[in-house]
Amino acid sequence: MGINKDQDLTMEPSPEIRRDGDGTLQIIREGKPVTVMLRPCFPWSASTRFISLRENENKEIYLINRLEDLDDASRQAVEASLAESTFTLEVTAIKRIKKEFDLRLWTVETKQGPRRLAEKLTRWWNAHSRPLGRPLPYR
Repeated sequence: MGINKDQDLTMEPSPEIRRDGDGTLQIIREGKPVTVMLRPCFPWSASTRFISLRENENKEIYLINRLEDLDDASRQAVEASLAESTFTLEVTAIKRIKKEFDLRLWTVETKQGPRRLAEKLTRWWNAHSRPLGRPLPYR
């Protein structure tokens, strides 16, 4: 979805953003709560910049330029929702890799606890396809 360059996606300097009782993120528009989804617009390395708030139809209704521009309560609500939406497991040990049908099943330890992961066998990199037999990094 493109953005009309003449469209002003900022409402007030610091809109009220909150989470309701079940953790759903809401922005207050015209005094009424509107449920929104977060969509970071740039890489995780700039995780506090350019965060799109979208209605359920995926229509952008507000663009957060910098988290620091929000009031404390709104910033905390956005940070909590970002933490949930960008959750990444950090693998600390590989316990087992097993092939089953067209899947590779990984049993791993993570900072978040033990996990089992599955991937298609076709994602495996050929370690002999690089000079000097150096394996390609897994992506």
